[in-house]
Amino acid sequence: MEGRETVMGEKEREIKKLIDYELGVDSIESIDSIDNTPALEGEVVKLDEFDSMFEQALEEQLKYGREDSESENLVRSRVDLTKSRVKDKKVQRVSTVFGFKGYGEYAVDKVTARKLFENRSRSKPVWAVYMLVGLRDAGVCRVCDEKVSTKVKMKDWNVVQMVLTRNGGSFTEPNCILICGECAKVWNPNKAFFLSGSMEEEFRKMCFYLMRRRQERRCGSKPLSSRSEQRYVELKRAEQMKDAERAMSEIVRMQKAQEIDEVELIRSLR
Repeated sequence: MEGRETVMGEKEREIKKLIDYELGVDSIESIDSIDNTPALEGEVVKLDEFDSMFEQALEEQLKYGREDSESENLVRSRVDLTKSRVKDKKVQRVSTVFGFKGYGEYAVDKVTARKLFENRSRSKPVWAVYMLVGLRDAGVCRVCDEKVSTKVKMKDWNVVQMVLTRNGGSFTEPNCILICGECAKVWNPNKAFFLSGSMEEEFRKMCFYLMRRRQERRCGSKPLSSRSEQRYVELKRAEQMKDAERAMSEIVRMQKAQEIDEVELIRSLR
């Protein structure tokens, strides 16, 4: 029993020396003594096991070890390297099973995905516009303000173009919005907005038009929820105020025209 404990103790000391050497830690024995120490017969340390012990030792060194910044940076870099190795092994193993690279990674890990997300170019692929608009709008319908369906089907949500192509628009992020499946049912691709007036006013008119069609249950759409209905009432009130303003402007215009006609009539009679 004592002999076995002695062998295990020697093995632990051997591994500790290797770890200390990797960390650059000054040990009592010299580094040469590590190289000259004969290997233990029948004792093999597996690579994964060593990586695990090495990572643990690095984290302990970072937490309790040296205080100088150079050593801390060294420990951090080696911890990151070890974690990267573990991640690479995992991705490689899973990718081999599924037959394509990148499985198990996040979109942020892909250079192509980052470039598409960070770039403000208008010449992005259609599939990228679909995904980026959905991400930008955070899964919320821009018309009725409801969350889109959790079912990943095109019939449950859609990305639509506001300014039509024939009016100078294009399928790009700034000109597209995310809408839910119910608003997609009443979407009219031939109805033109954004032809006159401010963008804000035109967008409000477009939302009111679509929500009114939903209230009328056009194209088999479901009625608005209580939250959406409140938004619809606000839009309706705003539209009524705009209509009243337009009517008042028309009355003023007609009065001015009538006054001009009266002046012209008086001049002609003289």
